[in-house]
Amino acid sequence: NAALFDQTYENFQLNTFTGISFVVVSIPEVTSRGVDLDFDVAPMDGLVFNAGVTYAKTEYGDFTPPFPALFRLPNAQMSFAPEWSGPLATTYEHAIGSSMMWRFNVGAKYTSEYNTGSDLNPAKLQDALTLVNARLGFGAQDQKWFVEAWAQNLTDEEYYQVVFDATLQTGTFDSYLGAPRLYGILESYGQRGEKP
Repeated sequence: NAALFDQTYENFQLNTFTGISFVVVSIPEVTSRGVDLDFDVAPMDGLVFNAGVTYAKTEYGDFTPPFPALFRLPNAQMSFAPEWSGPLATTYEHAIGSSMMWRFNVGAKYTSEYNTGSDLNPAKLQDALTLVNARLGFGAQDQKWFVEAWAQNLTDEEYYQVVFDATLQTGTFDSYLGAPRLYGILESYGQRGEKP
């Protein structure tokens, strides 16, 4: 599958925390142009590969910022908008006898660097990263029940969800970090399945 996109948003509302208060700024125009490609390949029964890539040039338009802290915004790549991103995953499932099966899935999502701050301060930049998730499961072929061991952020990447100005501390920043490695076991039951 392939898609080209060219979108224009008018009167984009940007919420900015200044370290003292939240300020909403109306930006006359934001544009997003790029291409998205994705494909699935099944080279053998039970095995599927999924992959994709997106290139997106998503920019604030040319405007006069209402206050000096936003001087970096005109004609710049938007915050939280990486230029490149893409997933890669594989799933394999195999029957065990006539009624049971096991399934394995591993997937990764790459994201190029992007700025997490609404003012595009370079101190708020998140470097490029790849997050990996995986699942290994066993259960009934009719999906009445299934047990899976799962892990998210398998390589325990440290990354920022958002970086923002610390309250009343000029030049100091706080952040919310992304979730660390998480893992567990999940039981699921179909409509006709009954939990013992």
